[in-house]
Amino acid sequence: MEINQFLIELNKGLATLDFVETVEIEQYSVTYIKVNVILKPKGLLSIWYNAIRRTQSFSIILDNNRKWGFDFDNRIGWHEHPLNNPNLHVSAQSKTIAEIIEKLKEIWISIE
Repeated sequence: MEINQFLIELNKGLATLDFVETVEIEQYSVTYIKVNVILKPKGLLSIWYNAIRRTQSFSIILDNNRKWGFDFDNRIGWHEHPLNNPNLHVSAQSKTIAEIIEKLKEIWISIE
């Protein structure tokens, strides 16, 4: 997926969340981006996407620690970092951006 398509799908999903304060996009090259989503009242959703490697990372960060994540990399494949133990890598089925955003919503509501 091209970066532009990734961002379109991401922005569409984030627009459904009432706890998003701001979205900051940093583009490192034509194929690699980082997105910081500030979550109300005090959280961060850190997103990384590499269009060449097809890697994706979605992580909820609180107090500088990952609390939950859902990633794809070329070594492990799709995996979740569960809320109760975010250092684990639990194998998972692939998800669309919309499905990841929906899971993020469930997790964020449970954290609040």
